[in-house]
Amino acid sequence: MLPLCGHSILIDEIALEEHPVFIKWLNSVGGLCCEHTKGMNLRMTDVPGLRTLAEALFQGPEPTIHFAKEATVAGIAAFRADHYNVKPIFSAGTCKKETAPSCVEFIQALLDTWKECPDGEKRHGPIWSVASDGDGV
Repeated sequence: MLPLCGHSILIDEIALEEHPVFIKWLNSVGGLCCEHTKGMNLRMTDVPGLRTLAEALFQGPEPTIHFAKEATVAGIAAFRADHYNVKPIFSAGTCKKETAPSCVEFIQALLDTWKECPDGEKRHGPIWSVASDGDGV
C-alpha cells in the first residue's frame, strides 16, 4: 500500500454531441443536462413518462431541460513522484447554464465525500487543492 499523501481534484469539461442516448443497464435516457433534470424520472418505464420527458425537451424555443453540450469531468491526482495519474471520480452532462452557487455545492460535495468515504482521505490522504479552468465550473 502506498503511503498517505496530498491530492488535487481536477475539473474540466469535454465537448459532447448533443443528442439523447439509451443507457441499457439503467433502462434510462442519457445525454441530458444535470442542471434541469434533477427530480425528473429519466427511466423508460411507460409511455406517459416518455411523453413528459419529450415535452420538456421540445416545448418551443425555451425547453425546460436540454441536451448536454459538454460533460463536466472531475478526477483526483496524488502529489507524489509515482502513481500520480488522474483517477476519474465524476462525470455529468451540462447545458452550460449552471450558476456559481451550484458549482460551489458540487465542489463541496466532492470534498465532503472524499473526507467521509473510507476509500478517500482515510486510505489515501487529504485533498490539498481544487483546480479548474473556471469555464462552467
